[in-house]
Parts: sequence; C-alpha cells; structure tokens
Amino acid sequence: MFGYHISPVLYVPTGPVNLISVSQLVDHGIKPHYKNDTFLIKRGSSIDAAFTWDGNPYLNQHWSQVNLAHPHEEKDWNTLMRHPSDRYLEGLLTQLGINERFTSSKNCEICSKSKIQQKPHKSTLPQTSKPFYKIHSDTLEISPMTRRGHRYILVLIDDYTRFNHIYLMQSKDQSESMIISFFNELQNKPDVTPAYFHSDRGREFTSLKFKNYFLNSGTSIEKGAPNSPQTNGVAERFNRSLLSKIRCLLCQSEMPITYWDKAARHVSMLLNHTPH
Repeated sequence: MFGYHISPVLYVPTGPVNLISVSQLVDHGIKPHYKNDTFLIKRGSSIDAAFTWDGNPYLNQHWSQVNLAHPHEEKDWNTLMRHPSDRYLEGLLTQLGINERFTSSKNCEICSKSKIQQKPHKSTLPQTSKPFYKIHSDTLEISPMTRRGHRYILVLIDDYTRFNHIYLMQSKDQSESMIISFFNELQNKPDVTPAYFHSDRGREFTSLKFKNYFLNSGTSIEKGAPNSPQTNGVAERFNRSLLSKIRCLLCQSEMPITYWDKAARHVSMLLNHTPH
C-alpha cells in the first residue's frame, strides 16, 4: 500500500470494501493525521492517502481508480491542462519551449461533451495598467448542491493580471463578507490600492454596508448595464472558462457532479498557474 508493507492481512472474497485498522497502521510506524473531516496517511510532508468522512467509515473515494491507473508513455497535453483551446495550448507549449504534438480539442471526446460553443462578447472596457487596480466580480449558481451544501461560486478577478480568487458559498448572503475580506487583504499589501470594483447589478452587491465600505476605503463601484452581460465581460469570460473546465474535469474523472466544488478549486488554481 503506497510503499508500505503491512502484515498480516485477511482476504475476504465477499467483503464489499477494504478495511484498514488505525491501530495496525500505528503498529507499523505509520502515524495517522486528522484535518477537518479528512483522515490522512502521511510520509514526511507528503500525503500518501486521504480518506474523507461521509457519515460512514473513512473511505478513499479514489481507491479503485488509483489501483486501476496505468502510466502512459506519451503526454496528452490537452488532458494534462484540463482541456484548453488549441490556440491557448499551442501558445503555452511554445512559450515553455516544448515541441510536442497534442490532441486537438476537435478530436477530444471530453471537449465535445463538455464545452458549450458560444460566440464571445468583445471587451468594451480598457484594461488597467497595474495589478489589483480594478477587480471584476460575479456570482455563479450551480446545481446540484454539493455534499458540503455549496450552491454558489463568488468569482473575483484582477483586471490587469487576470489572477482569480473564488469563494464557495451556501447562499448569496455570504458574498458581502467575503468580498470585504478580500479587499481588506489587498489593502494590507504594499503598493496595492484597489480603485474600482466592477460587477453586474446583482442584489448581493447593493447593500448599504457594502456601499459604505467602498465609500470609506476610496474604492469606486462600477456596475454593468442592465441585461447586458458583455458589460461585465472579464467575469463572464472567466465564468465560461471555469465552468467548461469543471465539466471537462468531472467528465474525464467520471466523478459525480456533486463534486463540482472540488473541481472548481482545482481549476482556479490551474488558471492562476498558467499564462493568460
């Protein structure tokens, strides 16, 4: 098991699951770690296995998939980068000095199933010239609700760098405190002075507390025109990319759609670590 040798073990042909005794792990020098609702098996600073609590004994949701995985000699860059556009992937590989072919999205079954083709809106606002001068925001509602009760994603995007930060929410009421927390963190950074907050006309962005906070901090609120998503184009384009990659990731891994919150975190991290 992950490089560990544990004995003795009992083979039960009709057993529906594999069982591991914590005391047996300790007897073999393996120390368990608990973090929130997750049971971790660690070797040094690396995590070898994670078991999540779902009302039953600790279960590793990916155990059988890990056992059945086979290494591939060839890299499928389209899969590794979570199914970006051909143009983006070609530019990324060129920038990294990698001269390898990749599967075109036109020939990718996952891309065909998961991506919705829609003509993008042209940007109607000039881009700023320094980081975190303007922040774009939007709220996405996704169904079904996740196992942790998440129904919404609050999206925050820097206009200049396209750096993104997402918050998973159970209700839209949480967005106000999360946005204020995000801006407080920005204002504590050296040489960062947010001047504009751009959003649509959602009710979550119109409370008196929200307006007073930005008034006192010297940040102006920009609102898009009614029924015109293109006036919040930066957030809308990010939303399309985020949702497309979430669908691709869940389809590729054959995970239930109720895991979209975990996929969203992974996609957000991936987008922040790749060129825009």
